[in-house]
Amino acid sequence: MEFLEKNGKLIAGAFFALIAIGLIATFISNSSKKNEIETQEKFSMIELDYTKYKEEMTKSIAPQTPSNPLVKADKKADGKDSFDAAAKAEKMRAPLSANLSKFISENKKSVATEMAALYLSEILLDEKKNVEALEVLKKVDSQSNDLTSVLVQKKLGSLLADNNQCEEALKVWDKLLKLSTAKFAHSEVKIMQSLCYQKMNDLKKAEEILISVKNDKTEGSAENSQHAERILRLIQFKKASGT
Repeated sequence: MEFLEKNGKLIAGAFFALIAIGLIATFISNSSKKNEIETQEKFSMIELDYTKYKEEMTKSIAPQTPSNPLVKADKKADGKDSFDAAAKAEKMRAPLSANLSKFISENKKSVATEMAALYLSEILLDEKKNVEALEVLKKVDSQSNDLTSVLVQKKLGSLLADNNQCEEALKVWDKLLKLSTAKFAHSEVKIMQSLCYQKMNDLKKAEEILISVKNDKTEGSAENSQHAERILRLIQFKKASGT
């Protein structure tokens, strides 16, 4: 009791301070959610334009199949449709890229911003601008472990590897392999790692990784397991033939 009497004011002060901290944390959390919702709303129209752009890109490279399987496809019509779709996509590309770039520069640390960066990188890749696509993803602040951040980091690693920066790519992928939220992508990431180790002439490490993917029997891993086995056979063939 003596302690309580002497330190009552101090304890009460600390108690109310904790309440204040809790209220501030709640306010920040609610404010953050509100900002994210507002940012998502601003992004929705740009995302719709991106969806339309990707639809035209898909039409431009995929031959049209008739709804009736007995009707032969008209190659001339298919060619015109593909040409028209490519022209539409080309017309949409510049303004869409500008809107995405503007959105990214005006909105930091947002899930919508991460998605915008992914979309912009895809458009740049459509234009064969790999270096520019890489720079876009490098600038994104994706420190959280949510799904969008995982997709950004996975794509970043892939572009680093494509631009002959395998050591940096491996660092990015190593971080992803430690995240439980990235578990759905672990097998695919490991396969990409193995390809990098091949580039670096570390075939032993590449084989170790591919064997682990090949032997993975978890649900949904069959396709990656088969892919790993194909790459593994190719490595072993090269080693046997001395190429």
